[in-house]
Amino acid sequence: MALSIFLAKVIGLLFVIMGLLFFFYKKNFKIIFKAIANEEAMVLSGYLSLVLGLCMVVGHDFWYGGIWRVIITLIGWLALIKGIVRLACPKYTVKMIHKLQKKDSILQAMVVFMMVLGAYLAYMGFSL
Repeated sequence: MALSIFLAKVIGLLFVIMGLLFFFYKKNFKIIFKAIANEEAMVLSGYLSLVLGLCMVVGHDFWYGGIWRVIITLIGWLALIKGIVRLACPKYTVKMIHKLQKKDSILQAMVVFMMVLGAYLAYMGFSL
């Protein structure tokens, strides 16, 4: 349970802070997206995501004990899958990032969802 609480706090705060930074410094994020939308960056971020995902899946594979714990587990699995996809298909990932950059409303909706999820996880982590 201690690991779940720790991860809820860290992931929750990370999602909220990154979401707020996105909305307050949107131009900076567009510059960053443009700079990292290349195959080399996808491979590097793929390795990082793979390691993070593996750590979370091995250390926190809980499908019980509350929806918030399941959400943390799903985030770990999604990070693992993202890492594999980025390593296996860097060209495809770059294409998807370019398409996403052009769909501002979808990107904003994703960020809002991330912030709501982050607020929920932070609340659960700090209230227990």
